Amino acid sequence: MKTVSARSARLFSSALGNLYVSISLEALDQAAESAVRLLFPSFTDSEHEMWVQYLCSGAGADQPPCERPFLIELLLPHMVRCRGRFMGQVQALPSIPTSEQASVTLHGLTPRERQVLQRIALGETDADVGRALEISIKTVGKHVEHILHKLGVETRTAAVVSIHSQNW
Repeated sequence: MKTVSARSARLFSSALGNLYVSISLEALDQAAESAVRLLFPSFTDSEHEMWVQYLCSGAGADQPPCERPFLIELLLPHMVRCRGRFMGQVQALPSIPTSEQASVTLHGLTPRERQVLQRIALGETDADVGRALEISIKTVGKHVEHILHKLGVETRTAAVVSIHSQNW
């Protein structure tokens, strides 16, 4: 299981927030550039440029000649979703196994908790999740509380990292 430090989780959370509040494609691309510089201060200018281009193209650019950093992998679906928002495209939800496919790695999450977690992975707020699943914000909050407890994590970001690190 891949782990990230508390500092990296906070920086990642901040970077996600900046992506989702962008009001134009230009602002989104600037947020992506800031995210890469914030999350990877040790990268060279050419590495920053390569990963920003990768994120801004929605992985449509040529595959970089090296392994993608874990936090880039986590940012990419959010970047694609945000770009789709400006281009009027609906983004597919990340895949989380159904109860028939569920294994021990799901830590006993109920089908509804898996639905909530799937939407959290897209960066949706509790209000967004509530609207989509037709439940109250308070109920969403309770589901999130149970998810965090069952996954043994403290933040929504850590829950998303847990999803990706276990290849759900």
